[in-house]
Amino acid sequence: MREWLRLMSWARQDWKGLVPAAVAAVMTVFSHAGLLAAGAYLLSLAALQPPIGALSAAVAAVRFFGLSRAVCRYLERWSAHRVTFDLLAKLRVKYYQRLEQAPAKAVSAVNGALLERLTGDVEVLQYFYLRVLLPAVVAGAALLGIWLFLGQFSQGLPLAVTLFFLLTGLGLPALLRRLEQPHEEQIQEKREQFCAVLTDALAGMTEIHAGSRQTVWRERLVRAGGELAAAQEQRFRLAGLQDAGCGFLTQAAISAVLVLAAAGVRGGEIRGVHLAMLVLAVWSMFEAAQPLSHIFGHSRETLAAAGRLFGSGEDVRPASGMKSGHWQPSSVETGHSRLLVKDLTVRYQEAGQNALEQVSLDLPPGRKLAVVGSSGAGKSTLLSVLLGLWPYQEGSATLDGLELSEWDPDRLCSHFSVVTQDTYLFAASLRDNILLARPRASEAELAAAVSLASLDGLVARLPRGLDTVPGQNGRTLSGGERQRVAIARAYLKAAPVWLLDEPTNGLDAATAAAIMHSILTLAGDKTVLMATHRLVETKLMDEILVLDGGRVAEKGNFQSLTATGGLFGRLWRLEQDRLQ
Repeated sequence: MREWLRLMSWARQDWKGLVPAAVAAVMTVFSHAGLLAAGAYLLSLAALQPPIGALSAAVAAVRFFGLSRAVCRYLERWSAHRVTFDLLAKLRVKYYQRLEQAPAKAVSAVNGALLERLTGDVEVLQYFYLRVLLPAVVAGAALLGIWLFLGQFSQGLPLAVTLFFLLTGLGLPALLRRLEQPHEEQIQEKREQFCAVLTDALAGMTEIHAGSRQTVWRERLVRAGGELAAAQEQRFRLAGLQDAGCGFLTQAAISAVLVLAAAGVRGGEIRGVHLAMLVLAVWSMFEAAQPLSHIFGHSRETLAAAGRLFGSGEDVRPASGMKSGHWQPSSVETGHSRLLVKDLTVRYQEAGQNALEQVSLDLPPGRKLAVVGSSGAGKSTLLSVLLGLWPYQEGSATLDGLELSEWDPDRLCSHFSVVTQDTYLFAASLRDNILLARPRASEAELAAAVSLASLDGLVARLPRGLDTVPGQNGRTLSGGERQRVAIARAYLKAAPVWLLDEPTNGLDAATAAAIMHSILTLAGDKTVLMATHRLVETKLMDEILVLDGGRVAEKGNFQSLTATGGLFGRLWRLEQDRLQ
């Protein structure tokens, strides 16, 4: 029921478009019925060879209903699809915004399942408006029209036609729906499994080829596709049986009308010239009953899709939420921001272990802080909280005196330039990938970012320079080159705070040292917070925060921490031993 209410709420957003579509659909059915009825009456009357003037009204009716049917059909298709696509576009954007505000939930899901929801589930929702709402309105209007029209000729005709109409539109579909119901969840499960296998195969193409596992993965794809096809086959059989049953009931209704109307003609209740008109009018009205027969299937399918879409991300509270009137633009304009974290506690599950516990730090403008610790210590979690990607349960985290949870997510992110350990490059040109940070940057600013990030040599080697497409996720670039693209982005954005999450992970020592030199040079007097496991990179930082199991184990500069012989000192000696 909740999904019904939400879908109806979405429909109300554009009711001015749905109402004309419904009116046009009803008028299309009535025009079709009028065309066949007027044509049948014209032929029946002409068979009696009346004066030509007696046929003029019927001829005019045929012309009118023929033209109106074509016009109304066009208006119905155009208006219904336009408003439906508008609603689906808004829903797709809304769903993506929910994923943006709760990305931790998103990354915990299977990428193939997310792809299926963004594409398949949203597309399925068009059935709710085109094949659930509109057919119900049209069928109700058609049934009312049948009563008003047939009631003028006989009291028994409306009752008989209504019985067959309801059997065709509701009775038979409800029966077959009970048989079809067990297959729906299986089809959705198999579809998501197929999307997941396909997504994994595309993302891991290099590894599959390197491991000579092409045959194995091809068999997995074929098997997943076969299981999906087998699950869909039974549903298609039942759908075919339903169409055949609806056709049979339609013909039965026409036969019943013919028998009852013929009896009325013999009894003098109905004129003979009206017999064919009544039969064809009823036949045309059943045009509205057959779409009604698919409402059960489409409604269940759309409600299931709505449940998956509307439910996604709802159990994860966004770390930041828009509250108008709280934005403080001065820090971005002046290029300075202050981060203050006090007794911060973060957990991934309500009853789970704390990922961060009682963490405090102070980052005034221009200060450079390194956060170190072993894997799982909470370094990346801290950066996720600061970026508004994960909610914190206890403590305080403020930017320029305002809690992160009070910031509009877009405004919050505008304060940060980010370089991660796994920079993602889109399937676009190198220019577009760098301009992602500031699309309206001038050519001079872009050239400066490229030069300062030491990308000149790469750009000179590429066949089309900055307009070269480096492939999906920059497959044609090295790890160091991808990181330099991220550095160029960060510099071009010119945000007051730089957040670095293992920016040299996976790079050799020489490349890592060059990358760090570029970062610190370009950051200049900006505030820098860097999470890293390479302790040698912390020498130039003002302060080091050592995390252990989500808690702050030590705090100080490089010289003081190596001198005390604590956790940082032990980690430093282990790192030097590995290098030797």
